[in-house]
Amino acid sequence: ATYELPTTFRRTLDAAFEAPLRVVAACLGAEIDKIMTTTERAVASTTFPIATTVVEEGTIAGWRFVFEGRSRESAVVTIDTAWHLHDEWGIGAGWPVGEGWDLTIDAQPELRLRWEVGPATGARSRSPHRMDAAAAHLVNSVPVVVQAPPGIMTPADLRVAAGRWAHG
Repeated sequence: ATYELPTTFRRTLDAAFEAPLRVVAACLGAEIDKIMTTTERAVASTTFPIATTVVEEGTIAGWRFVFEGRSRESAVVTIDTAWHLHDEWGIGAGWPVGEGWDLTIDAQPELRLRWEVGPATGARSRSPHRMDAAAAHLVNSVPVVVQAPPGIMTPADLRVAAGRWAHG
């Protein structure tokens, strides 16, 4: 179902996703002249528990946000993200499912990448591992940022921050 977000929340989301849209477009040599945002919500088809509460049937169990950077009315970069409480409940038709990230480059040839960060098979929680992955990127970026010239830069201006293999 389509749902209008509260204005403050919508502005926060738009601000958070505008920068990545513009950076990716710049890396592609494209300029974005307009950003379009659409949102959808999904409701729980049944009542189910989560860690801190019970989600009742008919209440919101998922949000989908599509941020599209456009140039001359054509889509240049699109970020399609879905936040949901459970893969089996409250998922809208055509929504991305599972945990992780999908990257599709609509070109010739089309390129698709699925990136998942998680614990060893059978472990219960994925959240700490996602936080580790985010922290690793920040920590590995420190030398790159320190070596950069003064001024405001985007990831497109910096060399790739590569981690090192550690066995332990």
